[in-house]
Amino acid sequence: MATPYDMTFVRVMMREAGTDQPSAMRCIEVVNGQAQQGRRVNAAQVALQMGLINQDQARNIDATARRELQGQGQRPGGAAPPPRPSAPPPRPGGAAPPPRP
Repeated sequence: MATPYDMTFVRVMMREAGTDQPSAMRCIEVVNGQAQQGRRVNAAQVALQMGLINQDQARNIDATARRELQGQGQRPGGAAPPPRPSAPPPRPGGAAPPPRP
């Protein structure tokens, strides 16, 4: 689901990059849709993928959104972490871990 960071990022994007409201709301819909599928993305990633902003704009909007959230006493979220593997990677050589003493 969209976080306070996502909502703030989209609001700042509309203000600073001139993104129209329907496109900004579509960005939030994509964030929510990805969350329902178990994928964590943020509004900055989606806006870039949708071509609403470029890398420089994303960095500037991100910085402004984080400052606004900090000013409100909220902790800004970061970029979505990489997906976690469902199982640990195999040990080199396929060997089992040594027994514990």
